[in-house]
Amino acid sequence: MVCGLQGDGLWLELRGTTLYSPFSGLFSRKNQTGQHIQFAHPSGLKLALDFPLYCQDKHGLGFHWLVSEQANVQAGQALLHYDKAQLSQPGQNFGLFLRIVPHPKIHSIHCRTGYHQALQDDLLAIQLVSA
Repeated sequence: MVCGLQGDGLWLELRGTTLYSPFSGLFSRKNQTGQHIQFAHPSGLKLALDFPLYCQDKHGLGFHWLVSEQANVQAGQALLHYDKAQLSQPGQNFGLFLRIVPHPKIHSIHCRTGYHQALQDDLLAIQLVSA
């Protein structure tokens, strides 16, 4: 777990060069720099992603967005191609910060450490509040 600027979350090291939608729903982003990316599921669940703050200094260079700033997306849809070489800082792993926006129906969130294959492995298990 990572604590800091935007609350508790996970730091995910990225190994590929494409960001995919984790589920079908509404996708939104603040700008071209990879900050304040959000996925809203029809159930009300919201997943927020942020690339490192230093990516803002690149003014969008290294990001090739495949969808507009707000779009309805499908699970597994490619959203972004990113250039890790251009966006990485020397001596640091490149990744993004993931968090689930608080929701009254969520009791707890569990995850396991280790490698997760995008679109194949479950990253999080969400336990809902009992009715």
